Amino acid sequence: MRKHLLVVGGNDSSAVKAAELDVDVSLFQLRRLLTPAQIASVTRVFVFDFEHLDATLSLARALHAHYPLDAAVSFWERALLPASLAGEALGVRTNPSSAVRVTRDKLAMRALLAADAADPVRFCSCPSMSELLRFLDQVGRPIVLKPTLGSGSVGVSIVRTSEDAEGAWQWAARTGLQPFIAEEYIEGPEYSVESLSLDGQHRILGVTEKHTTGPPHFIEIGHRFPADIPERMFDRVSDVVVRLLEHVGHVVGPAHSEVRLVGDRPIVIETQTRFGGDQIWEMVELVLGVDLTKTTCAHLLGLPPPPVLPRAGGAAIRFFAYENCHLSAVSGLDESRSAPGVVRVECKLHAGDRLGPLTSSSARQGYVLACAESSVEAWHRAGEAIGRLHVLTESPSDRGEQ
Repeated sequence: MRKHLLVVGGNDSSAVKAAELDVDVSLFQLRRLLTPAQIASVTRVFVFDFEHLDATLSLARALHAHYPLDAAVSFWERALLPASLAGEALGVRTNPSSAVRVTRDKLAMRALLAADAADPVRFCSCPSMSELLRFLDQVGRPIVLKPTLGSGSVGVSIVRTSEDAEGAWQWAARTGLQPFIAEEYIEGPEYSVESLSLDGQHRILGVTEKHTTGPPHFIEIGHRFPADIPERMFDRVSDVVVRLLEHVGHVVGPAHSEVRLVGDRPIVIETQTRFGGDQIWEMVELVLGVDLTKTTCAHLLGLPPPPVLPRAGGAAIRFFAYENCHLSAVSGLDESRSAPGVVRVECKLHAGDRLGPLTSSSARQGYVLACAESSVEAWHRAGEAIGRLHVLTESPSDRGEQ
């Protein structure tokens, strides 16, 4: 009998890839995320707001009664908890909801780490501006304010002085994602750590170098995989992340953990029980040949793992991140796509567009993904491809706008 898998949410990198295992896939999906490829690949699809957990559990039980499920999974931020809860309610294989809950809530995860770490990052819940100012004064150094349930750099600001506090509060408040958490700012280079867990055994796949806009909002504008770090540091980062995953109770599937290096010490920023966005999952697949979706789903269903098929020594992605300007001309897209090593160019830049501030990762306008013999060379290739795209911009002042 064919195995039956419930996939909740996500892009084509979730349901379409899962269906390639030659299993029956039932998909719970949001209308805005549903694609023709998903419809063509899955066995059945139910379009509704799966974040309404009562509806998700009711539908999952009805589905299971007619078409028994073997496992439930998600690889998309907002669908992780619905998938885990559905799997637990049906008694089928899934990642524990306890691990999902604590990693989705930055305040809960920081509290969990503080109970275990020898030198925890100082933090506090921030229900008001006065609490933010109190914490800033207590720490006596820069802090970061962000929504506890945010992702993609949304609502994040560094607060160095009391004069920064009002702007940071308004930046976070505009997301509508209260409550907020404030934590001391960790100075040092930032990396993400990609891992895969099977039956609670955690394998560190690699470390990704992260490039951001820097303060005050740290929006990600590029990644390189694997990062060029010494083996000794890789081992230390690996040890820290394995302990983190054990502590939060992650059992099965990929995880995407963020750390900063303070001297030779890795400090955990956060982790998520999913693969890295920004095509990091694809860079892992290009370089290591490990298909995170298929490997996870095959394990949950008791099937043999897919073959490991590496294609490159390194990969890199660079994002288009224009802001506060008018695009008067855009050309050279075909030339950009034909640059050496380019895997894909996704471009949402169009002449006539008026771009506002870069508020989060979702405000970026596309990317160039490239591969090469090393991640350094892939980064250069992505830069060369971007250089072939000609974008003429005008600021509002150039156009006489206020």
